[in-house]
Amino acid sequence: MNLKKNVPNIIFFLVGAFSLFLAVKFSFDNDLKEFLISAWLIISLFCFILAFPGNIKSINFLGSKMELHKAQEEISKLKLLAKANTRALFELMQTQMRFGGVPDEEKRKYYNQLTDTLKKIGFKEAEIKEIQSRWHYWVEGDYVRKIINIDSTTHPLVKSKKQKEWNKKREELKEEINKITPDELRKIFSGFCDDDNTVRINTLIDDFEYYVNNKKHLNFENWNNRDKWLK
Repeated sequence: MNLKKNVPNIIFFLVGAFSLFLAVKFSFDNDLKEFLISAWLIISLFCFILAFPGNIKSINFLGSKMELHKAQEEISKLKLLAKANTRALFELMQTQMRFGGVPDEEKRKYYNQLTDTLKKIGFKEAEIKEIQSRWHYWVEGDYVRKIINIDSTTHPLVKSKKQKEWNKKREELKEEINKITPDELRKIFSGFCDDDNTVRINTLIDDFEYYVNNKKHLNFENWNNRDKWLK
């Protein structure tokens, strides 16, 4: 590989990557206008094309004519990259942010802004749902974790005489966090709670079921205050 010969391509690639980074960063800033985000996306795309002149057919730039016969192929590759990166961002926001005390409202803002960006650059609804899947995986798991009171050997809504038995059941449920269904949870708790607490726990399970079916919270404020669910 002739490094000297490829220096311009490397520069264009780095400029494109930096522009793409700025576009994503700006998408998180409500104070910046949408045209800035679009401008950086266009700049990044254009620089990526310039970085691969062998794949270019018929474009004039600073007096140089280049071919762009594979431009669409490169755009498709960039779209795949955007898909992978956004999916990874959703995963990171759910896994890393939970340890930093980031408010749910702020995480929801990031989620909405990333979703809006995906729509603006042409992703279809089915593609967006697939990209968002890891976000929902963690939220649905968190519903179950909170409902079964995963961090405690006891459960406030379980009958006193059933606490020891519940602890054993909780250990089993910990291995099924993202497999257990709302109906299965209802059936399990019906054997551990009295009538009043069965009503309370079923209300929480109803919220969980709504999220599973709709990929959004029935009551966001209630979700935001989930630490008080079992008190």
